[in-house]
Amino acid sequence: MLYELLFVAVVLILCFSIINNKRKELNGKVVLLRPFIPHFTRTISDPVSVHQHGLKFIGHDVLVYLCSIITLKRDFCPTYILGTVPNESLTLIGCLKTKAPCMYAFKKTITPKHYGLKYVKKYLVESTPQYKVFGSPEKKHIDFLKKYNDISSLWISYVPESIDNGYIDSESQVYLKGKLRLLEDKEFIDDFMSLFDNTRNELEKKITDVRRGCNNDVQKVNTKKNMSISDKIMQSVKNRESIRK
Repeated sequence: MLYELLFVAVVLILCFSIINNKRKELNGKVVLLRPFIPHFTRTISDPVSVHQHGLKFIGHDVLVYLCSIITLKRDFCPTYILGTVPNESLTLIGCLKTKAPCMYAFKKTITPKHYGLKYVKKYLVESTPQYKVFGSPEKKHIDFLKKYNDISSLWISYVPESIDNGYIDSESQVYLKGKLRLLEDKEFIDDFMSLFDNTRNELEKKITDVRRGCNNDVQKVNTKKNMSISDKIMQSVKNRESIRK
């Protein structure tokens, strides 16, 4: 009984030590987000866990809000044996006050995935060796991508990432995901915020065409969801036959 109590005590002390060290590490990383503060009028802190912390920034001329999420590498977990160990990362999620021309950029090692890609073409004007770029990026977007190679994906889009759960017309969403060490570059945050200087508005005709396309595709998705199994099989057969022709 005594040995069992000692074992439990050692485990608890070890867990407390790991959590305390991880919390200190996370707090040290959150400090790197401070350069965002002068760009906004209000900051809300959201400590999700000992491995993840979020800050929400509100009050900006162009952005409705911007959420920054820092994720640390978790300590060893048995599930890592079955898959890849998650890396430290920085995620930025925001919303503009307007609809800007859509642009998407993905690391060449990543398969591009976003519903909005349906409405844009691949960008071929200027070379971006590390990225696959789509849509209508400006020179500032291209320069930003050339400067920071630790970004895995970046997009500004008023088209939803997916329409599986319906379509809600909204202003442009902003998304960036990359390695946490991006914050170690003192120019990164100011460079990121400069992407929203003199933001252009999308053409009304393009917005109308996209809305029509989204609504049509949502109807198709809903129709498919309501189809019986036999109908889905028949539809699949028809699609294969049309491809062969």
